[in-house]
Amino acid sequence: MLSVLTVLSVQYTRLTRNASERSGGASDQLAGFYAAEAGLERVKARLGADTGAPDWPGEPWADTHAMPGRLNGWAVAVHVTDEEGKINLNAADPDMLSRLFEQFGLRRQERDILSASLLDWIDSNDLHRLNGAESDYYKSKGLLTGARNAPLDAVEEILQIRGAPADLLDRTARHGKASHSFAACVRITGDTRVNLNTAPPPVMLALGFTKEEVARLRDARAKSPWTSVSNISSVIGDARAEFFKSRLTVSSSWFLVESTASRPGAQSVSVFARLLRAHGRIYTAGFWA
Repeated sequence: MLSVLTVLSVQYTRLTRNASERSGGASDQLAGFYAAEAGLERVKARLGADTGAPDWPGEPWADTHAMPGRLNGWAVAVHVTDEEGKINLNAADPDMLSRLFEQFGLRRQERDILSASLLDWIDSNDLHRLNGAESDYYKSKGLLTGARNAPLDAVEEILQIRGAPADLLDRTARHGKASHSFAACVRITGDTRVNLNTAPPPVMLALGFTKEEVARLRDARAKSPWTSVSNISSVIGDARAEFFKSRLTVSSSWFLVESTASRPGAQSVSVFARLLRAHGRIYTAGFWA
């Protein structure tokens, strides 16, 4: 048995050595991968050290200019996105979805079809909503698996759903001088609540705020972060604040991180992770490169 393992070990060493020689830059890419992964670990350390509300763009975990560094000649840059500043496609109600889709160019009938079809896609049954679509529709179009009948696994999955324009993820909504892509406004994790300190205008409008309310709330948070949802009554009044209380939060648990390592003469390497902060710890809920 030992001799067999020895032979296998020698063969594996030869194969990996030959593969490395054939690829030429394989060792460089591996070094870049480790450098990018080190950037991710630095973000996790900062998130772990920040345990109190509020979560807002002025905190150390969000300061992408303070975290870049170098590792073995690789420059590392990181970008952290608060996932809870976005609309959760797996938890949004029909009105919220319709308001969101409207900002990205969908007409009323198109919004009705996509909203109902999305809800049909993620529910656990095969009952059709008005304007919706279930497995029989998708199978007639060649999608043999039919509707998922479960929550979305990825934001990109929405493109499979009836009524979704092929370019939906890349569409942008302009507010003032800033443009926000659809992909940057949606998520698939967490509950329905949105972090008021990090939500962009399209998300705030999808929640049901008016344009005037969005402007006032953003002006207020530019001066200092919201530390409590109840405090927004000073800007939009008690009745409106009560209406939004269950839809808002000022802290976050879910974060999306992109860490990129680059070096002159080498191909850059990026790693991505979806992180969950809970019970004083940081969990990696998803990782890809």
